[in-house]
Amino acid sequence: YPSLFVIARNSSFTYRGRSVDVKDIGRELGVRYVLEGSLREAENRIRVTAQLVEAETGKHVWADRYDRNLAGIFAVQDEITQAVTIAVAPAIANAELHRALRKPPNNLDAWAACQRGLWHFAKISPEDNARAQQYFRQAIDIDHNFAGGYKDLAWAHIHAAGVFATGTRAEAHGAAEALARRAVAIDPTDPETRSTLSEALLWSGGDYEGAILEAERAIAMSPNLAFAHAILGPCIDLLRKSAGRACSSSQSTEA
Repeated sequence: YPSLFVIARNSSFTYRGRSVDVKDIGRELGVRYVLEGSLREAENRIRVTAQLVEAETGKHVWADRYDRNLAGIFAVQDEITQAVTIAVAPAIANAELHRALRKPPNNLDAWAACQRGLWHFAKISPEDNARAQQYFRQAIDIDHNFAGGYKDLAWAHIHAAGVFATGTRAEAHGAAEALARRAVAIDPTDPETRSTLSEALLWSGGDYEGAILEAERAIAMSPNLAFAHAILGPCIDLLRKSAGRACSSSQSTEA
């Protein structure tokens, strides 16, 4: 998850076994969230407890526990790591969204402006989509090199054309593709920008092969990214249907 800024293990482990205020940890490491964990062992079983805390407020954002057999400890370690990562990423995304909502509109940085825009975007209405676009443009104005602003604005254009049918579809899809390409140019390692470009290519000109390539690149970077998988399926389906129609047309011409 490239959007998560994670402190190196050696730095974070200096707090291991010590009683330290989570606010101090957040301030000293420069992080907004702290993932705490504990491990208990009984015979051949272990219980790992994990909790995510907002450093600034001390508020618990998420918590869970994992009971596993000790056999195959390395496989267990990988399994729990994956489970925690999958759970933590959306928990932080939701916490960041609400954090942005607490800030006054005139005191938003590029990241917070995008989070505020995503809150409106998730309401799925033409009016909120238009409001979301305003915040995404604000993010771009604040930081011209912030890929997230271009990516989110591209996605809003796609929704405006496909879901709400507002404006001209060709123009909206063309704008979405240009914005998505700009986002990828700024940050080619972000799987979400690749996924957005895949969606834009799919609808702007029916470039199914290009859309599949971008979705596969996103999945290679982040195998758990549901967004990329959700786009890849329709891309493959539409490519097959397009190939089938082309084959049928060719046979009809020969006949």
